[in-house]
Amino acid sequence: MKADYSTVGLIISIVVNFILLYNRKKSWATAKLRWTVCGILFLSGLLCILSEKAKADKNFYLFAWCLLTPAIYNTLDRLFKFISEKKYNRDFYLWLRYSGEIDYTLFGKNPHVNWLDKFFSLILLFSIALLPLLGMR
Repeated sequence: MKADYSTVGLIISIVVNFILLYNRKKSWATAKLRWTVCGILFLSGLLCILSEKAKADKNFYLFAWCLLTPAIYNTLDRLFKFISEKKYNRDFYLWLRYSGEIDYTLFGKNPHVNWLDKFFSLILLFSIALLPLLGMR
């Protein structure tokens, strides 16, 4: 039985990025913890990409790339937070169902959410899905 590294990498990437997305304002998800986890995954992915196995096996290369994506995602998230703090003096509201920051009922009103909050939320959501796919070759 051959190990399918790419599936494991995709699962790690998507799960870690969703945890970072939906827990971005939780008290336990400190910047230090976020960057530590992303840094460990990034260094592991970088070492894997530089290995000879990644050059020979495209599944292993995708696995290694997927380990890099949480750091890229977290950088995007922190950039959007910085932009929102400069523009609105607050972190942006996550405009996604079950985020705890919006009313997602049928006729829910969200006057506190503006277009930039929606834009940042959608970019982060799509980046979770698309970043791992960039590693396919």
